[in-house]
Amino acid sequence: MNQAFADTLYWLAIVRPGDSWREPAQRARASLGPARLVTTDEVLTEFLAAVSAGGPLLRRKAVETVRMLLTDPDVTVVAQSRDTFIRALSRYAQRDDKDSA
Repeated sequence: MNQAFADTLYWLAIVRPGDSWREPAQRARASLGPARLVTTDEVLTEFLAAVSAGGPLLRRKAVETVRMLLTDPDVTVVAQSRDTFIRALSRYAQRDDKDSA
């Protein structure tokens, strides 16, 4: 089975109503066919933080989504560890191209 990494943008596009990336995300997922999605605790934390100001309904939907992903047999959620945190910190330090907006 193929695997594809699902980043924060993907989960936001799937969950947020009217998100401009929703249709491209759905098309990308459909084009994969049977595939396992791989994401990380860090991505899910970032996803929850990104929707935190979206109001109670969106927050509940985000929590439900994360809980579902944690038990979905077609999704692998890689647990955060000190090692993954240090690697992410190193990647962050190398990326000067991200705006703070």
